[in-house]
Amino acid sequence: MLSSKYFRALDGGQYLVAGLSYHHHDDDYDYDYDNDLSGNLAFYFNDKTSISTSYNDEDDYSIGAKHFFNQNYALSVGYQSNASDDTWSDYDIYSINFSAQF
Repeated sequence: MLSSKYFRALDGGQYLVAGLSYHHHDDDYDYDYDNDLSGNLAFYFNDKTSISTSYNDEDDYSIGAKHFFNQNYALSVGYQSNASDDTWSDYDIYSINFSAQF
């Protein structure tokens, strides 16, 4: 696996993070899978609120948002789907997650 992440600080405490990853499958256990390429992008409005998106070479994509209320609690919402015309690959996933960290 090979991956890279780019971080760019912006004005006003905002920042941008972009990532790209490549995974090469070449062993006996992964014979049904091809190589995987994916990318993601996140924009942080501040240290508490962000939006993100991702896409991969299987046409899966996602969008989401996350907000930290404080150091312990966060709420995230998201949507995942597939842009393929293949009926077997088509799906829609909506998510709402509440996190508590202690």
